Parts: sequence; structure tokens; C-alpha cells
Amino acid sequence: MEGDAYMYRISPLGSLRNEDGTPTQLVASDAQMWNPLMNLEEGAVSAPEKVSRYLGSYYVEVTFPVKGLKFKSNLGLDARTKQDYQFYSSNTSTRQLGTSYAYNGMSKYTMMTLENMLFYNRDFGKDHTLGVTLLQSIQEDKTESNKIGVQDVTSDDLLYNDLASSFIIDKIGSNLTKWTMASFMGRVNYNFKDRYLLTISARYDGSSRLATGHKWVLFPSAAFAWRIKEESFLKDVDYLSNLKLRLGWGITGNTAIDPYKTQGSLSYGRYSYGSNGVLAFYQNEMPNPNLSWEKTQQWNAGIDFGFLNGRIGGSVDLYLQNTNDLLMDRQLPIVSGFGGVTTNIGKTRNKGLEITLNTINIDTKDFKWSTDVMSVSYTHLR
Repeated sequence: MEGDAYMYRISPLGSLRNEDGTPTQLVASDAQMWNPLMNLEEGAVSAPEKVSRYLGSYYVEVTFPVKGLKFKSNLGLDARTKQDYQFYSSNTSTRQLGTSYAYNGMSKYTMMTLENMLFYNRDFGKDHTLGVTLLQSIQEDKTESNKIGVQDVTSDDLLYNDLASSFIIDKIGSNLTKWTMASFMGRVNYNFKDRYLLTISARYDGSSRLATGHKWVLFPSAAFAWRIKEESFLKDVDYLSNLKLRLGWGITGNTAIDPYKTQGSLSYGRYSYGSNGVLAFYQNEMPNPNLSWEKTQQWNAGIDFGFLNGRIGGSVDLYLQNTNDLLMDRQLPIVSGFGGVTTNIGKTRNKGLEITLNTINIDTKDFKWSTDVMSVSYTHLR
């Protein structure tokens, strides 16, 4: 119960109840030890919390009369509402025979994602397969809240349902936080004889959380795979069931920062100016008009292998990641008036080797036993 963290210090020699069974107000005549059993009396405390959530996923798919051409639109919704009610009568250890307290707060979170995708997949003869994907997506994330707490409500029976019946406002506030992201993507897949596979893609992403002039960045990527097992010089090697070489390169981005870091935030304080109460606004966070994407460039090479019709298989992967323009909080001298500022600073390099090996030891109609007999990972971070 709120305000009862001191209960472990209550004297075991004190009485918690009067002779008529009602809880005492103070324990062992200690003016600082209010009896927490007061909060258990009927009507003393009411603090329910109501949470509702809606998750929805919808799509529309259209197949055109052109061979291999298809359109799909996805809509995802996530809406959560939390209602927080609190009431403490004056006869509680929290209020200590002072004024009653009532609170009513609401927070609402909504996230919406819309994706529009156009697909074109087509075989050309026996040897060539082409796939093209175009995507446009938007995402909106919004959090809004409001709260009010008052003292000395007209009647305890009102609980938190009629806060206007109080003349003493203890706290009041509201908030709105919103950010959006938009993306455009194109990807081309080419397959030649199911032996050589090439993928080229590019994303153009924009985030409202970043500074003007730095919101939009292009992220290209490419990947190539060669199924060596399908070559004529290995096709008849019975003990080898899979051998595939993979190469990849790409750039990805990150904008995992709070909204409005580019503008800085304001706080306010109340003070008296003559006989009037006024508000004073001041900046409590340094703005950064140059915030941009954190970008990671990755190279990777790998080989997949399998023997004895897949009973033994695994992979070996080498990777190298270079991350630049890290989004981090940088400490500032106290004379600047700010403790720190979010900025693009620093870089990291991450490289390593991963080896996995798995086996199917027994595979019968009634029993199957498979194991990952080895998983080795070496990573070097700088």
C-alpha cells in the first residue's frame, strides 16, 4: 500500500486494534507510526486500474489479369487504454487524518501501420525466374495522457468520480507524444537455373524523430548465392546433399531515440509576480538540429553444407559490421546549463565467425532424435 513502506519499523509491542476491534490510528503512541490496518477498512481505499487493448490485422489482396502481378495491402492496429483511479479517505495511514485524496488518470497508446505492396513474379523459360517487389509503408505511434488529483472531496462516497467537487487541485497535467515513419522499398530477385540467386534491394526511409534535412536516407543491399551442389561436377556426388555459398552486403539504419530530441523540451515553474501567480517556461533539454540516422554497414560470407541426405548439416559464417553516427547521450559541462545532449557520436566495428553443426541421429516412424552438437561463435567488438 502506498505510503506504508515503514511497516517493518512498527514496534511489535504496539497494539494495532482497539478493544472494539477497530484499528488504532497510531501504533504505540508513536506520532510517526500510522496504523496500516486503517487502509483495510471499508471505504478507506479504492484504487482500481482498468486496461483495455485492441489488436487488429487486416489485408486486401488483388490478383491482376497480368500473369504474375499481384497487389496486397496490410493494415495493423494496436490500441491500448489504461484508466487509473485512486481514492484515499482522510482516515488512512496515507492521509493521516488530513484531507482525502482522489485521482483520475488516463493514458492511451495507438500504433498504426499501413503497407502497400506490389508483386511481380514470372518464369521465363526453364532457366530464368524474376521477382520484383515494390513497397510503400507508413507507421504512426502516438501516446496521449491526462491526469488530475484533488484533495478534500465533498463526500467519500464520490470516490474519484466527481473531482470537480473539490476546490484543492493537487496535480493536473496532460501530454501528447507522436512520431511517424515512412518507407519506400524496391527489391529484385533473379534466379538462374535454381543455381545462381541474386537479390538487389533499396529502402528509402524517413523518420520524424530526426532533424530537418536528415530525415530521409537510402539503404541499399545486395546478396548472391551459388548452389554449388547443382553444378554438374558435384551433382552426382551422393554423400553431399547440400553445398551453398552466400555473399551479402547491406546498410541498415536506427532511429531509436525519443521524439523531439532535435527541438529540445520545455519545462515550467510557477511563481508569484506581485499579487499574481504566473508560469515561467524554460528549456531543460538542449536541442540538436543535426540529428541523423545511425547507420550500420554489414558484409557477410557464409557456406551451408549437408551430407548423407541432410542427416549432417551446418553452416560457417563470417561477418563484419561497421556502425557510424551512433545515437548516444553526450555529457556536457555543467556551465552549459544542460547535463547532456543526444547526438551522433562515435563508431563501432563488430566482426566474428559463427559455426553451427546439426545432426539427425535417428529418424524412424515412431522416434526421431536430432542434436545441435556444436555452436561456436567468435565476436570481436571495437
